[in-house]
Amino acid sequence: MFGIKRKKVDVFEVVTPIEGICIPITAVMDEVFAKKMMGDGFAIRPSEDTNQVVAPISGKIVALPESKHAIGIMDETRGVSVLVHIGLDTVGLNGRGFTAHVKLNQEVKAGTLLVTLDRQTMATNSSVNSDDEMIKIITKIIEQEYELRINQTEFTYNRFVMHLRYYIKRMKKHEQISENDNSKLFNTMRHDEPEIYLVAKRIADYVDSQLDTNSNDDELFYLMIYVKRIVNKMNTQA
Repeated sequence: MFGIKRKKVDVFEVVTPIEGICIPITAVMDEVFAKKMMGDGFAIRPSEDTNQVVAPISGKIVALPESKHAIGIMDETRGVSVLVHIGLDTVGLNGRGFTAHVKLNQEVKAGTLLVTLDRQTMATNSSVNSDDEMIKIITKIIEQEYELRINQTEFTYNRFVMHLRYYIKRMKKHEQISENDNSKLFNTMRHDEPEIYLVAKRIADYVDSQLDTNSNDDELFYLMIYVKRIVNKMNTQA
């Protein structure tokens, strides 16, 4: 992810800092970014085979902590500062898995190599990566059940991903949504949309099998809503 803070600029273009799928900053499972506390921006879900992070703008390296998980770049001419933040909860790696190719106060051009990543080190350390694997499997469940290909750049899908991240986080803490007012709506939807219910149940069963939990009807209800939205969206684009 990276956040942007700037003065008034008519046109602002950036180089993609890493290969992958661009998603809204609001879909990031971290309130600091999702609520734009560090400025506006976007996030990228990296391709599996990429390990290089490059400068999105030209400027001076103004922040490079020992952990190397974040790099600040300032374009003093345009009054634009950019923070390139690599991964979530990666500060705890203390620099392991990151090889920096720039130094503090160094001038760089857009596209300059900033950091090389050891994806294996990051994957074995961060719980976020295990969540990502669960989300990939959940996505495949929907695609298989409905014989469709989900466009992972779509806003509807990324809202679903954000919901899944909070759902998984709740289940890990053994905290669930509990809204009794949904019971009538849940039963109605279960009756009217049996296929949607079965897919949502399959997703919940998979998550429960991974986390040794038991998703309640409220969690199922929201899964049904999101699955239906995605299927409807993909069908309208077919």
